[in-house]
Amino acid sequence: MAAVIKIPGKNTKGIITFTTVERDRYIVGNSKIENQINELKNNWLFGIHHNWHDYSFSYNPLFDFHLAGKEDLISKDNSFFNNSNLDCCNFPPEVFSYHKSSEKHWDLLCVARPVFFKKIPEFYSIIRELYNKKIFIRVLLICRENEKKFSFLKYRYEYPRYKKHYYEYFNSFERKYFNLISIGFNSLFDIKTLSQFYNLSKVYVHTSDVERRSRTASYAFKSGIPVVCMKDIASILPENLHKKPYLYYAKSYKEFPDRILQAINFVNSKKNIRKNFQKVISYFSYKKSSIKLIEFFQRIQKIKYTKKDLLNFDLDNLDYRLGFSFSNKNKEDNLDTFFNYIKNAKKNKLIKNFDKKLSERKIKDYHLFYCKTTFVKSFFFRKKFILFKSIIKYILHFFK
Repeated sequence: MAAVIKIPGKNTKGIITFTTVERDRYIVGNSKIENQINELKNNWLFGIHHNWHDYSFSYNPLFDFHLAGKEDLISKDNSFFNNSNLDCCNFPPEVFSYHKSSEKHWDLLCVARPVFFKKIPEFYSIIRELYNKKIFIRVLLICRENEKKFSFLKYRYEYPRYKKHYYEYFNSFERKYFNLISIGFNSLFDIKTLSQFYNLSKVYVHTSDVERRSRTASYAFKSGIPVVCMKDIASILPENLHKKPYLYYAKSYKEFPDRILQAINFVNSKKNIRKNFQKVISYFSYKKSSIKLIEFFQRIQKIKYTKKDLLNFDLDNLDYRLGFSFSNKNKEDNLDTFFNYIKNAKKNKLIKNFDKKLSERKIKDYHLFYCKTTFVKSFFFRKKFILFKSIIKYILHFFK
């Protein structure tokens, strides 16, 4: 989804970012949308926030910059491109903060969507091994349900049986120590509520062996919580911070139980003081990351922003706004509406609309993305689709 980072100034361009979802599904290859972007380039910079690493990256001159980790994009033809070494993970809100171990309840926290690349079955096996040894650490797993979509490929990507397997792996006694919180797709915690679970946990664990920059891991580092993970998750930290007590690195899943216990023992020790976590907490400072992002845009435009230019930035909620995307068959219509709006709107109207530090959810009040015609069309087809989906599910029931 488009995020307006800055509106145009007297001598400076505005800044808009899209995610790789919008790039691949709605922009690249769509001549109408590509032409609209090219027509706006005199007044705007357009960039891509990469929601996944790309080791075969193809440079596209349509986009002026990229928001990704330093080693997350590898050009297949050695083309130069502007890469920030920053993304949404560098902007954990200030509600994530260091708390003393005496205030903690859970020994181990994991926050993950039930998809296979998060490796929840491996997480279960790690806890199972500890409990088999009668080491009953307190564990909290928070899972956000996936959007309910009908797909024949669903079970290749998603892990919908995570609750069923939780009850199969752990008996009633063990479940007193291992708590599972399942959140509905449309009933998410607000960020302040989520931060309380981090504040009450001693150690964070991320068991994926393929995911690189994890926002949930960045929340842990910002909270001064040791993170147990593999090398790809560790990539979110600079090399000089790849060490204990910030990071407990596991080369294989067999090493996870031992690393987890090491991290818990450190948190329970007298060495667990804020001073020993200050470097990693400081690295994920929202303010420092905002300054780095502004400096990045200055290098692209080869200018120095004035105080007036800085007032045209909206740097609120970047941990959410930069990486947020959704799939919608009418998204092309919404992008067309948005581009026509910023093309034809006068500067004073843009200032009026964006000066209030609008989040993306508030932008829809101006119908930049959610135009009324799009809403009516989607509502018209919804009832027919629900009926079709029910019939297919009923038929498939007899083939199980």
